[in-house]
Amino acid sequence: MRKTIILLFVAAGFASVAQIGPTVSSAVIALERRNDLADAKRNIDNATAKLKEVGTSGIKPKDLAKYYYYNGKIHLEIYQSQNQAISSLEPNALDIAAENLKNNLEYEKSINKKFFSEQAVADMYTVINLIQRRGEKNARNEKLEEAYKDFMLSFELGKSPGINIIDTVMLYNAALMKFNAKDFPEAIRLFNQLLQLNYKGVQYFAYDNEQKREVQFGSPKELQRNIKLRPDRFTNPREEGDIRPDLYIMLAVAYKSINDQENYVAILKKARAEYPNEERFIREELDSYIKTKQYDKAVANLKLSLQNEPNNKLFWFILGTIYHTEMNDLKQAEEAYDKALAIDENYADVLYMKGLIYITKANDLVEQMNKLSFNETKKFEKLKSQQLDLFRQALPLFEKAHQINPKDKDTIKALREVYYKLGNTQKALEMDKLLQQG
Repeated sequence: MRKTIILLFVAAGFASVAQIGPTVSSAVIALERRNDLADAKRNIDNATAKLKEVGTSGIKPKDLAKYYYYNGKIHLEIYQSQNQAISSLEPNALDIAAENLKNNLEYEKSINKKFFSEQAVADMYTVINLIQRRGEKNARNEKLEEAYKDFMLSFELGKSPGINIIDTVMLYNAALMKFNAKDFPEAIRLFNQLLQLNYKGVQYFAYDNEQKREVQFGSPKELQRNIKLRPDRFTNPREEGDIRPDLYIMLAVAYKSINDQENYVAILKKARAEYPNEERFIREELDSYIKTKQYDKAVANLKLSLQNEPNNKLFWFILGTIYHTEMNDLKQAEEAYDKALAIDENYADVLYMKGLIYITKANDLVEQMNKLSFNETKKFEKLKSQQLDLFRQALPLFEKAHQINPKDKDTIKALREVYYKLGNTQKALEMDKLLQQG
């Protein structure tokens, strides 16, 4: 009796497995002979349910490969159907197609057989393209998480046996989605992965005559492969640009956003070494030096920037300000301010700051005057005359700055003090009145 029960269990198991092959074959017949996708899906879903019950270990290799391939093929056909009744049979049809085609390619490679892998490769290219398009649509609609998942899925599918593409464009797109979503840790992980892959950012395009638009490929290998397989479909191949600097600047910003100063500085250093004349890196590094009070490095950074852009008045102004307020080098500061004013004589901020240089020099004379004894009248008068002369030099600078920007409070205060020092009480009171008006 016990042997009979065991035999019944074994027989039941073989019966379950034996039904997988015919069920898959029924799905294939419905797809290829009758073009009945609804029946094809019903049969392949039955096969899926039975496989979940019995597992895959007892399935004949060809039957399992056939199941994976046609499960992918049927769901791809459903996704692409123009008939809404068919396309609505499975909301996740494209993802199911991707999963099963990938399973087929990996399985056939593992058993060193090619039952359906050639067809699966061709269909996988279609699936990858569709997922990329879905990702692009999600990105346009600002569905950043969905777009990220699509781009990452496309990237992973590209690594399937028979495809063997490291699609760095999709990885870069996924990183962009995370960066824009302010998920900086994941963006950093992906950007660093791109650097490890030596991603240069050169983009590869061809015109897709079926879609009637230009499409992008992840590598020159992928571009040439598609042109070779479908020369009628893909035409006018071309390459474009180098967006690696964009990657570096976003990676630096991502590090800064999570307050990782060490890696922020390190990535800027690496970027500057590769792209010494890239203005964005210079600006970002300058900002870092100023915030951390590394003024010598900030000055060196600005001088390098000005070699590339000598007519940048902002750089001259910043250089002058660092010399003036942080390093107390008034001579160098005045020279930098003069360079800025030579480019734009109406640069109000520079006019004001240059005026302050004369005020600083005038105030320094006060200390010398206070050290004089009562009988050193001539020296005192000489210093007093020099002080007034400095106020006179500052005055037209402040007046012009005030004319350009009449509401600037700092300029009005400076004018009030200079007018008082020069004995022009009426003008000083006018400035005082402006300050009181708010």
